[in-house]
Amino acid sequence: MTSHHAVLVAVAALVLAAPGSYAGRNSALASAEEIYNVRVLGARGNGKTNDTPAIRSVIKSAPDGAIIYFPPGNYRCHGLTVTDRERLTFQGAGPGSVIEAPDAARNPTILNLDQCRDIVLRDLTFDTHATNITALAVSNSETVRIRNCKFTAAAPQQSAGVHLRNTTNLWFAKNLVEQRHVEHQQLKRARFSDNIFSGPTRFGIVMLAAAGSSCELLTIEDNIFDGMTTAAIGIWDPASGSARIRDVKIRNNQIACPTVTAVPPISVGQIRGKSATKSVWKNITIAGNSVHFTGPATTSHIIAVGGARTKSSYTGFVIRDNDVTGGGGKQSGILLQGLTDALVIGNSVAEVGVGIVLGSGSKRCLVVDNRVSTISDTGYRLEKTAGENVMVGNHCVGKIPVPYDFEKKQANDRVERTNLLRLR
Repeated sequence: MTSHHAVLVAVAALVLAAPGSYAGRNSALASAEEIYNVRVLGARGNGKTNDTPAIRSVIKSAPDGAIIYFPPGNYRCHGLTVTDRERLTFQGAGPGSVIEAPDAARNPTILNLDQCRDIVLRDLTFDTHATNITALAVSNSETVRIRNCKFTAAAPQQSAGVHLRNTTNLWFAKNLVEQRHVEHQQLKRARFSDNIFSGPTRFGIVMLAAAGSSCELLTIEDNIFDGMTTAAIGIWDPASGSARIRDVKIRNNQIACPTVTAVPPISVGQIRGKSATKSVWKNITIAGNSVHFTGPATTSHIIAVGGARTKSSYTGFVIRDNDVTGGGGKQSGILLQGLTDALVIGNSVAEVGVGIVLGSGSKRCLVVDNRVSTISDTGYRLEKTAGENVMVGNHCVGKIPVPYDFEKKQANDRVERTNLLRLR
């Protein structure tokens, strides 16, 4: 046995014997010689020592296919860059394995993955304290799994806690994100599921599109957003130029907001786009989401989709079975603008000023079998559209001052005041 192998076998023995070691709980892990314990190999993990040099050395020496193990401890480090690597696993022992930013961190990121393939991060905590740095950045990579991790900060920060860019095959699942947000661009085949976002925080999961970028096959589902002070889920046009966004599913998320939000909790479309923006949006589903305010919402809208002031196209949208409660505010529950061939069905809106608005530029949209209640102004409103819309079979429950406002409809819009339920 070589001296190198002897060291690795000794390290593996310490890992396997260590309290809280993950190895004994998962027989599918790699062989013992592939486990690199950062504590054994020089990191102190005492929350005081700068462990950056030691951990950087471990990452450099570990071959592709290795498991880099962080036993319980507080590892102060930043500026860890992993470039052009594959089949690496960054493994912690649960909440007690903390990678934290030094108080005077100068590097903008704790851990940066670039041009990597088949990377796993699990059972780790990233703590940025009061610094405005990014805990984890992933770019130009393929097949990345981030699972059972915690991203936290001492206070809400402006920068993203997790930044994901130009990556294919991404799983972000069962993570806890406290007072930070996730920002992404240029993703393909990405899934965010079963995560908890706890506020107050700037955002939840947002995409700030850049000119020429694309987002394809994106799923955001079964997440909990609690205490959002602005958008929980946002996907937005670039400020200029164009982008391509297609095959996106936003499903079965639970969003709880306080009384103030600066941006609609679910916001898809033009929020950043200017008049020259010309993006293509296609096949977007927003379904089964629950958005509730604990007090009167002060944002203009709760779910805002599409846009009227840009040249972007929005086709094939489905907005269905969402449950919206505005807490008694004067805003609109669901605002739809500039959509073509959209289906709006089975949504429930309550405690807002205006229930559902089919707005400017919408064409060939079907709005049917929705329900509004406890509305202080108007149940359903049809603004200046592009025509050929159908708004029929929708329900009003309770005493609503103006159940339907169709004064601005086009001649070829079909509207009916059917299924009006006035409960006094």
